[in-house]
Amino acid sequence: MIKFLAQLFRRITILAVVPRPPPGTTPARFVFELALGGIALMRPSSWACVFYIIPFLLLQALRDPGLQQQIKRIIARRAMALPHGGKDLPTVTFL
Repeated sequence: MIKFLAQLFRRITILAVVPRPPPGTTPARFVFELALGGIALMRPSSWACVFYIIPFLLLQALRDPGLQQQIKRIIARRAMALPHGGKDLPTVTFL
């Protein structure tokens, strides 16, 4: 399995313009190093997704007037279920 992954990764490195390992490197070490490199690249991309892409999409969705009305109805229904009937609650405003 390691030999198969090493061959596969060597072909990928040719396409991705990643420098090839020195000739004396074992296939297991090569697979391990490339897997660590992949994990190292996945972490920043996942943080970018969490802090940039998801909030961007949520803000785009909140600009939809139909969604704004649905959110206001849900908040009003839940406020009416409170013991004081939802009085003295702050109003919901959208950007």
